[in-house]
Amino acid sequence: ADALALASEVETRSQAMVEALASGLPVLVAAKSGVHKLLPSSPALQVVSGGADAWASALYDFASTSRPKLQAAAVELGRKYIASWEEILAEDLLPAWQQAARMQLTRS
Repeated sequence: ADALALASEVETRSQAMVEALASGLPVLVAAKSGVHKLLPSSPALQVVSGGADAWASALYDFASTSRPKLQAAAVELGRKYIASWEEILAEDLLPAWQQAARMQLTRS
């Protein structure tokens, strides 16, 4: 894939957007959804005002833009604002698993 076009106008926090950016894919999002407000402005996060004509224009503009430049911006945005799996494991999952293991050992 070259990008994610997220045309939904009812997203509150899009996991698909997060995963796309974390993977280095630029994202086009609907302005009405508001998900673009979760991250700072970036060439990797393009906001589309809505309607078929606006989306057609945005997709045409995207296709005319340097993909390596957009992908680099997506990678940078992802690195700065989206936790890596290593961070999630270390900060969220591993402590919970360790606590569960300790509780199991004390019951034995």
